[in-house]
Amino acid sequence: MFIDSVILYGLVRELKELLLSAQVKQIHQTDPRVIDIELYRPMSSPAHLILCAQNPPCLYAVCGGKKRQQYIDSQTFCMTLRKNLEGSRLSDIRQIQMDRIVCLSFDRIETGGEIITKNLYAELIPSAPNLILTEDGKILDVLIRNRKQHRELANQKEYVLPEGGDRLDFMQFSADELFDILHFSRQAAGSFKELLFSHFNGLSTPLVSEIARRAEISGDCQAETLSEDALHYAAEIIYSLGLEIREASGLYVYPGPSRETVSLLPLSLPDGQHISSISSWLAQAAGQNGNMISASVQELKKKIHNLIKKEERKEKKIQNEMEETALLEKYKLWGNLLSIYAYMKVSGRKEITVDNPFDENGGTETIPLLPEYSLIRNSQLYFKKYGRMKTRLAIGQEKLEECRIKLEYLRNAAYFAEEIRERKELLALQEELKSTGIDKYGKQERKKKQAAASADEPALYSVEGFRVWIGRNSRQNEALTLHRAGKNDLWLHAQKIPGSHVVIEAGDGLPPESVIEKAASWAAWFSKGKNDKKVSVDCTRIRYVKKIKNAPPGLVSYTRQKTLAVIPEPPEEKADE
Repeated sequence: MFIDSVILYGLVRELKELLLSAQVKQIHQTDPRVIDIELYRPMSSPAHLILCAQNPPCLYAVCGGKKRQQYIDSQTFCMTLRKNLEGSRLSDIRQIQMDRIVCLSFDRIETGGEIITKNLYAELIPSAPNLILTEDGKILDVLIRNRKQHRELANQKEYVLPEGGDRLDFMQFSADELFDILHFSRQAAGSFKELLFSHFNGLSTPLVSEIARRAEISGDCQAETLSEDALHYAAEIIYSLGLEIREASGLYVYPGPSRETVSLLPLSLPDGQHISSISSWLAQAAGQNGNMISASVQELKKKIHNLIKKEERKEKKIQNEMEETALLEKYKLWGNLLSIYAYMKVSGRKEITVDNPFDENGGTETIPLLPEYSLIRNSQLYFKKYGRMKTRLAIGQEKLEECRIKLEYLRNAAYFAEEIRERKELLALQEELKSTGIDKYGKQERKKKQAAASADEPALYSVEGFRVWIGRNSRQNEALTLHRAGKNDLWLHAQKIPGSHVVIEAGDGLPPESVIEKAASWAAWFSKGKNDKKVSVDCTRIRYVKKIKNAPPGLVSYTRQKTLAVIPEPPEEKADE
């Protein structure tokens, strides 16, 4: 979902027709970086203006109500917007210098009858999206605070546009003026594409390719080699495109191998589809594949990744410390030998070689000594080392097992984070990490009881009349396997890789082989091996599945399993309970 400056031009015009003069009713957040401004429109249904500072950033409007359970607890920036904008009217929407920056102006009658205008800047730049509230050019609050060389985004600082403001709006020039710009700048530019990108805002890669095609110029052609006639023709093409943009409506979408190409103008690409409303298309695109929670999901995945790296470093450190315990039995032997040969005179020597009576082959043993101590004292030191090493070995093995269990849990969590598609799944995993103590510093976020309850409920499917339950996170896995399932039910899990617990309700009998194979293919699909050609899946009765002592949710051990090699397949529609 990529919005270039030309698409934004059409979107701003569309939003003006839809929202101007609407009154701000309420302001909420659906994500730490997504603001929802509810607008009252006389003689029409309410509208929701969505400002998203995730990556990719976007801006669109949705008409109609919105369920409150989608909102999260408001953060500081949202509270500032409420204080300054609720009750105001949206008086203007404008694009700044044909760049990916939109200024929304809100007017409100304050005490004394004075009308105060406050501007909300939506910087929809993929590398640094942001929302900034200003009054009289001064910043009131910023969604994402940062400080760069040319500007500082902080309260009461002067608002300065992002870098790139020196580029020109090509729609403000005539064909002759465009020719002059191209002609006098071509020596400093590289290719024709670079000439256009470096001097004009609003030109995306598809649009520049379209200009080059219409002007019959190769985009990679060196600008300094172009004739004046070629530049005149290119300037005419750019000018005519500006006229087309002013008259354009809707959006053209072209399918591609990796992602769609979208444009305000028709392009020379096959299978294009015209969409009548830019805002509606953006709303639909934002709702697909979890786009509206993508920033929070990425943040969670990064946090889990960092926790895994931290635990791996801890595991390596313990392993290194335990390497010395390899000498455990050696220290015991040396202590015993020195006790036996304590009568020998060895003052000042750094080592001693003695016969080893414990060796069946009658070998000898060379023992390092501290020359300032007697053999008895050296023997005592070795026994003391032996005692310390024995304790360290026991504690180290315990700590190492804790690390391995935690790593297994975190790798499961990393898999489930990759599979998040809905907000309730995100909230469930965040809450799980906090409740287990894994994420000690996670922000507490109150949730609706209904959303929390649905997030903890495993998914239910059916095959040949048998009910099949599938856990979608570690907490669901544990609840399903250890509490919901009956002792005779069948339990399935992808072998030695993170994934969901799958339970077939078997009752007193044994489901047909076809049912077990189908459930096994689902267990393979809901695992890290879903993209493999075949996955090994273990199957056993619930009675043989046990929780690992003191382990985080979802970690179990099992016995008496049967292993099936299956092709991962997604289940069909969920069954009714």
